[in-house]
Amino acid sequence: MKRTYTRLASALFATGLLFAAGHASAGAVIYNTGDAMTATVAMGINDEGHLNTSTGNIVANSGATGLDAKFADGSWRDATSPGCYCEGWGVSVNGTTSGYANVSVDGVINLSVDSFGSTASSATSMVHLTSLPGLTVTHAYSPSDNAPGVLFKTVVTITNTTGATVNDLKYVR
Repeated sequence: MKRTYTRLASALFATGLLFAAGHASAGAVIYNTGDAMTATVAMGINDEGHLNTSTGNIVANSGATGLDAKFADGSWRDATSPGCYCEGWGVSVNGTTSGYANVSVDGVINLSVDSFGSTASSATSMVHLTSLPGLTVTHAYSPSDNAPGVLFKTVVTITNTTGATVNDLKYVR
């Protein structure tokens, strides 16, 4: 009997490790030119679409990459993360259901990642409200069409496939 319990406990522990590993945050750092050597601006994006990722941190002045500029000495300096990882976004519908992602304010609440992908110059995050799976929010980051070597743009798309009408939709950043 004890042996079965030990195996079951080991199996549950291993399953827990696999579950945790499956939900680890990958994040990405993207560059305005697609090349860290020639770039002048970079962004660090978490899987849920908010900035200030510690994954692949490139900056000298913080433990996370958010919105960065390359200085003349070649070092990267961040504008959003020093002192507080205070950058995030949130969405709410029907006046009661909400979800948000902000490292400095509770982390990620009521959001589940559907997909995250990146290249050297772009990143796309798609999440849904955990309590309302048909409401998805997509953040697509890429170099700006107007100033591709200097700026980034973010296209935010909110899609409702719940089959029900949603009211009072709000997005904040």
